[in-house]
Amino acid sequence: MATTETELLLREPPSGGTALHWIGGQWLDSDEHRESINPATGELIGSYAKGGNTEAELAVTGALRAFRETDCAESIVRYGSRALR
Repeated sequence: MATTETELLLREPPSGGTALHWIGGQWLDSDEHRESINPATGELIGSYAKGGNTEAELAVTGALRAFRETDCAESIVRYGSRALR
């Protein structure tokens, strides 16, 4: 059974354990978690929420909202033009 958007949204930051997504100003969990392994030592570093279509769609929607409703677009132009000089 797939998790709904409402069930994924959390209001509190993660308190250790699984690393979550930060999307639209809120912490977001996923249906599936993966282990993060240090490739040099093979040691388990921790775990993270594996993003999928739901998380991607929420991230795109949040980014578009931020771009349209804040001064984000102006900042991108201002700082981007500085980088190109």
